Amino acid sequence: MQKNNVTDFNKERIFHCYNVMKNYLQDDDVESEECFNCMYDEIEKCKVAIPTAVFEKISNFIDEKLAPIVYESEKTFAEYYTDEIGYYNDENIWQTRDEEATRKMCMAFIVKLAEIEQELDNFAMNELSPVLV
Repeated sequence: MQKNNVTDFNKERIFHCYNVMKNYLQDDDVESEECFNCMYDEIEKCKVAIPTAVFEKISNFIDEKLAPIVYESEKTFAEYYTDEIGYYNDENIWQTRDEEATRKMCMAFIVKLAEIEQELDNFAMNELSPVLV
């Protein structure tokens, strides 16, 4: 994509999308479908104001890195779905074994979100910033 074809408004919308994704990763309800959908809807509003190739990269990042937080939670956070940490009760709800297991689960969750946030920052530096400068 040629920089000449990107207006200041386009750049502002691209940067806005980055901020929306960043804020999503820092939200207390990051695992909720409602929170994910709010983030996704806000990004979709920018679709017409962002060059197609850039918007596709943003969409692909969301599909590959952010959607699994909600829709593939057990795979994404596999570190805390272990027998050491917990078990599924009779209602098929994940239960931690004790307070220590809860701390381990929370730490694994925070570490994984930090990894995803770093991937977002790398994506922004490699794919978005060249369009913004």
